[in-house]
Amino acid sequence: MVHPRPHRRSPPPTATHDRPEPPLPVTFHSIHSFHHSTLHSTTRLWPPRHHRRHPHQLHQIRCSPLHHVTIITTHPSSAPAPTSPSAPPSADAPKTDCTSSSATSSTLPPTPPPTTSTTTTTTILDAFAHQHAPFEHITRTTNTPRTTNRTPLFQILLTHNTIDSDTEPTPDLPGIDVTNNGPSALGAVKTDLDLDIVDTPNGMTGYLTYATELFTPATIDRFTTTFERVLKTLTTAPETRLAALDALPAADSDQISALSTGPIVSVASSTLDALIRRQASVDPDALAVIDDRGSEWTYTGFDARINALAHVLVEHGVQVGDRVAVQLPRRVDLVTALFAVIRAGAAYVPIDPAYPDERIGHILDDATPAVVITRELLDDPTVAARLTQGESAAPVLARALTPADTAYVIFTSGTTGRPKGVTISHRAIVNRLSWMATDYRIGAGDRILQKTPSVFDVSVWEFFLPAVVGATLVVAKDGGHKDPSYLADIIDRHRITVLHFVPAMLAAFLTSAPDPHRLTSVRRVFFSGEALPPRTPPPQTTSSPAPNCTTSTAPPKPPSTSPPNRSTRTRSTPW
Repeated sequence: MVHPRPHRRSPPPTATHDRPEPPLPVTFHSIHSFHHSTLHSTTRLWPPRHHRRHPHQLHQIRCSPLHHVTIITTHPSSAPAPTSPSAPPSADAPKTDCTSSSATSSTLPPTPPPTTSTTTTTTILDAFAHQHAPFEHITRTTNTPRTTNRTPLFQILLTHNTIDSDTEPTPDLPGIDVTNNGPSALGAVKTDLDLDIVDTPNGMTGYLTYATELFTPATIDRFTTTFERVLKTLTTAPETRLAALDALPAADSDQISALSTGPIVSVASSTLDALIRRQASVDPDALAVIDDRGSEWTYTGFDARINALAHVLVEHGVQVGDRVAVQLPRRVDLVTALFAVIRAGAAYVPIDPAYPDERIGHILDDATPAVVITRELLDDPTVAARLTQGESAAPVLARALTPADTAYVIFTSGTTGRPKGVTISHRAIVNRLSWMATDYRIGAGDRILQKTPSVFDVSVWEFFLPAVVGATLVVAKDGGHKDPSYLADIIDRHRITVLHFVPAMLAAFLTSAPDPHRLTSVRRVFFSGEALPPRTPPPQTTSSPAPNCTTSTAPPKPPSTSPPNRSTRTRSTPW
C-alpha cells in the first residue's frame, strides 16, 4: 500500500511513500548505489552552446521521474558559474570546489513539442542566474506552507558532482587527518530522497539516500532500476518522446497488466436465456420478483409470464436475430418484456418513454426493430389475460440461440453527435454476470434493487443477475431512483442487500441523512458512471455492519484487445 503525503496543507510535489508520513522530520536513512556506464563523462551542466549540440544532456535528468528537484552542481572554481560558462574546464585547471544550488520546478508533457528542450534548458539556467535569492525570501514569496515533518518547496534533492571524490587525491592539510566518507558523510537524509550523481571516467555513479521511515529497500531498488532505464534510453536515443519511454521492466509491466485485466477464467458456453431457465428449474418456488407496487412472483410464475409474452412476440413476427424495441416505464411489465424478447430469440433495444420524439425516431430508424413493445400492446385485454395466465412452455424457435447472438442493443448518450447503438452478445453478458456473481459472492440469499433506467448499461446486471443466481429482484417505482427518501424506504422495507449508485446520487442520498438503522441489510454497494469523490461517504451515515463498496472502472485496454472472458477491474473499499 502506498501513502501519499496529506493534501490538507497543499505540500509541494514529492514521491509516493511506502509508509505513512511520521509527524516529525525523518532521521534514519539508508544509501543505495548504482552505476550507469553508457552516460559519457562529458554529460554535464555546461553552457547553452554545449546544450545546443547535445540538447538531451541536461534533460536526461529533467525527463526522469524527478520532475521537481533541487539541483546542486559541484564544479571546478576555474570554470565560470553554470549560468554563463563558455566551455568545459581544462584538464589542468585547479580543482578547488565551488557549490551552487537552485530550487527549480519544470514539468514536461508526455509528448513535448520540439521547443521543449530549449525551454527546459532556459528554465534551469534562469534558476541558476537567480540563485543568489535567499531561501527564506523564496518560501515567503511563494507562500509555501511550513511544517515540522518536511522541507519546504521540495522533498527530492538532486546533486550533480562533476568531480569524483573517489578518484581525487585527499587534501593534505597540516595537522589534520582527512578521510573521504563518500555520500554518507552527513549521517542523515536531507530530504525524502537525495540523489547524488557523480561523473566518472567510466560513466556515471549514483547514490540514492532515502528516509527509511518512508521507503522500503525494494521500492528504492525499483526506482534506481527505472531511473537507469530512463537514462539509458535518453542517452542512446535522445529524440525519444516521454510518452514512448519504456520505463518498466518486463516483469513489472506484466504484473500491472495482470492486475488490471484480472485472471483468465473459463466461462460456460451458454446464452442468457439458458441460464435463466436453468435457475428457474433449480428452485421454482423461490421468490423471483417483487414489484414495489405490491405484486410478487415465484420463479415458476414469472417464467410462465415470460413464456406468454414470448409467444405473443413470435406471433407478431419476431424471429431469431431480430431487434425488439421496449418503450416502457419501470414496472414489472418492463422486466417481463426484456426477458421475453430474449426468450423469443431477439435482442432488446430499451427506449426511455421520456425521450424527445426526435431521439426516439433516430433510435427506431437506426435499430429497425421488428416490434415495439409499448403500454398499448401490454394493455390489450387479450395480451394482459395471457400474461396473467402464463404459459408453461417457451415458443419453439426457428433455430437455437447461440452465445454469439446479440442479447441487447443500448444506444449511447449521443454526447459526440447522434446516438450510436452498441450490440452486446450473449457470450459477453454471460461472462459479465458470471464474473460478478463469483467475485462478489452474490447468490440466492440476496435481494437486488432494480432502480437504474433500462437505457443505461448498469441496469443490465440489475435486471438479469438475480435470475441467474437465484436471488430476488426488487423493482423500484418509476422515477424512484431520484428520490433519496423513497430509496431509504424501499431498502428498509424489502431488506435490500445489493444495489448500485451513481456517485452524484449517492451524495444526494447521504446528504438526506437516512437513518443508518434502515440500511443494515445492505452488504454490497456498487458505484460507476462518474468519479467517486474520495471523501464519499461520510462516516456519520455509515451503517453497521458496514457494507462493501465497489467502484467499477473501465478496462485499461480497448475491448478488442482483451479476451472476452477477462473481468472488468474494480476497487473495493469498506463503507
